[in-house]
Amino acid sequence: MTEAAFSRFKGMFGESVFSKNLSMMRKELLTRTHIYNLTL
Repeated sequence: MTEAAFSRFKGMFGESVFSKNLSMMRKELLTRTHIYNLTL
C-alpha cells in the first residue's frame, strides 16, 4: 500500500522539487501533501 501511495504521489507531482532552500522545500512538500490528501 505504501508503494502505491508513493507512486500515485510521484505521478501527480513528479519526483523533484522546485525550491532550492531547505525551508521552502519543506513548505512545498507540505503543500503537495495537503493537495494529495484532498484528492483522497
